[in-house]
Amino acid sequence: MESLGWALPIVGRYFLRMSRLAILWDPDGPGPRVAVKEIKAIAQAFKLDLQSLEVQGPNPDLEDALQAAKKERRQALIIVGNPTLVRHQKRIMELVTRNRLPSM
Repeated sequence: MESLGWALPIVGRYFLRMSRLAILWDPDGPGPRVAVKEIKAIAQAFKLDLQSLEVQGPNPDLEDALQAAKKERRQALIIVGNPTLVRHQKRIMELVTRNRLPSM
């Protein structure tokens, strides 16, 4: 959890008022896996309900993933970037806006 120590003040300030978060990520590659592991540890420490939304491949199913977050009434979305998600950044923001999911 050491490398995400910067996240603790953010969690404390913004997420303590929330209890149902989602994390959008692509499990391909070691970077996102490490970040998600650390985010899950933070969520557990703060007793947050974290929904994992895994998407992968050249055409990830972003619509279904974000619909799942909306269906589960997630209060915020954390996006763990990698090259795949960066390529689809515009589409992600359109879907986040349509589904009214606060994101970071």
